[in-house]
Amino acid sequence: MLKDLLPSYGIEPRKFCLRKGGFNRNFIVEASQGIYFVKERKGRNASNRSSTDAEISCFLHPIIGTANPIRNKDGHFTTNQNGSSYTVFEFLDGEDYREEEFLEFAEVLRRFHSEMRSYNGTLFNGNDALKQSYELIDAMPQFGRYLDSILKDMEGQEKTIIHSDLHAGNAKFRNGKLIPFDFEFSHEDYRIFDVANTLICLAALNPYELDYTDARSFIRRCELDMKKAGEFVRKYGIDAKALPSALQLAWISWSLYTFKNLECSEETRRASLYFPEFVEQNKQRIERL
Repeated sequence: MLKDLLPSYGIEPRKFCLRKGGFNRNFIVEASQGIYFVKERKGRNASNRSSTDAEISCFLHPIIGTANPIRNKDGHFTTNQNGSSYTVFEFLDGEDYREEEFLEFAEVLRRFHSEMRSYNGTLFNGNDALKQSYELIDAMPQFGRYLDSILKDMEGQEKTIIHSDLHAGNAKFRNGKLIPFDFEFSHEDYRIFDVANTLICLAALNPYELDYTDARSFIRRCELDMKKAGEFVRKYGIDAKALPSALQLAWISWSLYTFKNLECSEETRRASLYFPEFVEQNKQRIERL
């Protein structure tokens, strides 16, 4: 398939390598012109997610040096064929995340939110965090007891275009700078929600390596180090008062996505209910961050 696809991008491939990448299939392609990275997406909103990723990458490439997307001969970033959506990028070389560089993500996230104020292209058309919480609560009423406090705390919180999936697998260190990529889920939502979601993602280290069906391991990997979380919030520069509710929203969002896309054991479903309780129990500690 890629052999037929890539010539439409002006690329003559020599070698392909499948690379692990969450719920998508990714390929590193060696060609006479250089090295490229190809993303194949399937399923719900695949074309929209591909367009969002490519257009934001094109917007941010000259600003922060994120991966540069390639247009095909028709002038489009995205090619839709046989139920899959493909995008092609120049390969972004760099070093993987190390835990001691944790605080770099706070600065990267703050700058992303700032730069995206002037973006007016395609965005992910899925539900925002609050709509997702309603959807999950319909399916799992146990989350309902958190909703009132979440709604109260989110009142007046600033919205912006968020990354929504910033984690160790979606950034590279290059020339001393942390470069984010993979913007397929970017949409308008609460700024504090993106901070909370990033904290959970980084606590989990690399979500690609998590076993979502192993409840104990999953929860243990995602519990927050309060000291590090406080340093992150201060580095970003945001009031932590609404962070407990934002963490609950982020976990609800993860739970909904996991339940929709993975066959989880009943143990994992029960364990997912523990995290909002964990946040509630530590609410005062989190607010003091």
